[in-house]
Amino acid sequence: MIGKFSAFIGAILFIIFLGSITYSVLKSPIITFSASIPVICVGVVAVGMLIFDFKRMLFFVKKK
Repeated sequence: MIGKFSAFIGAILFIIFLGSITYSVLKSPIITFSASIPVICVGVVAVGMLIFDFKRMLFFVKKK
């Protein structure tokens, strides 16, 4: 139970961390939107991988 809870809290904090990095890059006056597209892509891929791995972890926990 504590493993699920800590994984959930860690996932939420990681998403907030990536969101804050993306937000600061987008709001920077010296970085254009076209230059920030790689940051957005990496953030979306990282969140997608996190959600996929989290669902896979929950599936394996339910199996046991």
